[in-house]
Amino acid sequence: LLICLVLVQLALRAVIRWLTELSKSTFENIFKGRLMDTLLHRDFLRVSAVHSGEWLNRLTSDAKVVADAYVDILPGLAGMVVKLISALVMIIVLEPVFAAILIPGGIVLVLFTWLFRRRLKMLHKRIQESDGRLRVFLQERIGNLLMIHSFAAEKQTLRETEQKMDEHQTARMKRNRFSNLANIGFGAVMSGMYLLGVGWCGYGILMGTISFGTLTAITQLIAQIQTPFANITGYLPRYYAMLASAERLMEAEAFAENIEDAKPLDELTDFYENELSSIGLEDADFTYYPASDGAGELSKSDMPVVLEHMSLEIRKGEMAAFTGHSGCGKSTVLKLLMCVYQPDGGQRYYKDQNGGMHDLTGAYRRLFAYVPQGYALMNGTIRDVVCFADPERARDDMRLKQALEIACAEEFVSELPDGADTLLGERGTGLSEGQMQRLSIARAIFSGSKILLLDEATSALDAQTEQRLLRNLRAMTDRTVVIVTHRPAALKICDRVLEFTENGVKSRNL
Repeated sequence: LLICLVLVQLALRAVIRWLTELSKSTFENIFKGRLMDTLLHRDFLRVSAVHSGEWLNRLTSDAKVVADAYVDILPGLAGMVVKLISALVMIIVLEPVFAAILIPGGIVLVLFTWLFRRRLKMLHKRIQESDGRLRVFLQERIGNLLMIHSFAAEKQTLRETEQKMDEHQTARMKRNRFSNLANIGFGAVMSGMYLLGVGWCGYGILMGTISFGTLTAITQLIAQIQTPFANITGYLPRYYAMLASAERLMEAEAFAENIEDAKPLDELTDFYENELSSIGLEDADFTYYPASDGAGELSKSDMPVVLEHMSLEIRKGEMAAFTGHSGCGKSTVLKLLMCVYQPDGGQRYYKDQNGGMHDLTGAYRRLFAYVPQGYALMNGTIRDVVCFADPERARDDMRLKQALEIACAEEFVSELPDGADTLLGERGTGLSEGQMQRLSIARAIFSGSKILLLDEATSALDAQTEQRLLRNLRAMTDRTVVIVTHRPAALKICDRVLEFTENGVKSRNL
């Protein structure tokens, strides 16, 4: 029987460990998924004002802190309350007068610990913020090793790394010192409670009002109470750390919810072919948020105005070029048109074929395929990269080949040992700048979106390849193409040039 009980105990402990880990991982995934969903559906401009490394820190570190504390504290607190109530009931039965002193003292102790909540939350937030700054620094340095080596900045980078790590360690040690002082105080109170119980019962024995057995019982019960109260010193810091991390996870939920669910591509294709006449901006204003290492309140009031009273119109089926000096807002207009940025004033619209003007909202995002200046190639094979917008059609080799051919990328892709299934490194490592540009254009073409927005998308191509690619785009008569460029070859093939000037946008037909 004893052996069976031991085996059952071992089995139950294994089950408890398994359930604990399952619960922690489940809750951690829930919190990560909730934050990720928030970041994907809140105002992109506000989200992007915070460094991606800081969001990554919240997705990993803060989500784990909340999940672990949530799983550990509740069962532990339940056990602590059961032990505490049982011991107090027995003390009341054995020595009511001593219980009348002990219980108010315990309540005062709990209230005293409650006063530390702000300090504990602040210390934990400082640790998480310094950890976020360290993660941002390391992420940027590891992602830009080429720049570090090219400027022989290895020693400087190591010094800065040590400085960031020291800041993080300092924040951790501040919380540790505070916790140690609190633990010493609680320990002294617990020891004082034990001594008070021994003294009280000892005096009762001398006076003949308490038996030695009662003394033994009282001291054992006080020891039983000591453990729950001592656990408070461990649970409270974790509880307030959990609250602080939960607040950090929820900060993004205060952002405006501007990213609507996109309409299906088939529906938008039908809309483009049968209803759409043009898209544009009317008297639009726009200003960026300042960069921030946190997700608190931000104001645009001190930032320079990027667009003011901007008006332009892009007609369906045309190939239009944006030109103008650097920083005049060409790329910003593309992001406004594709409904990623929201104008601060004015209107973003589309016109139907009867001339009616309607709001152009985030629901129409799949109308657009965007080719950014930085290519934004994600990790994976060439097939994964090109088929990003429509992964269900990734095995459609004919469609893939057609997109690569239009983007003048099929030739170099076919020469690779694994062809379209060649695995690319981070940010397209292993390809030239021109090859990465062509793959990003192929991705836009494969998406099936009817309006292509190309931001300096041919800047790394040689003249001959650029001309071939532009002619291919021009031959796609079912698409509308807007290209930001300064290159004469691109301008020659366009229907219209929109020049961004200090006095607004000037349009001229070619």
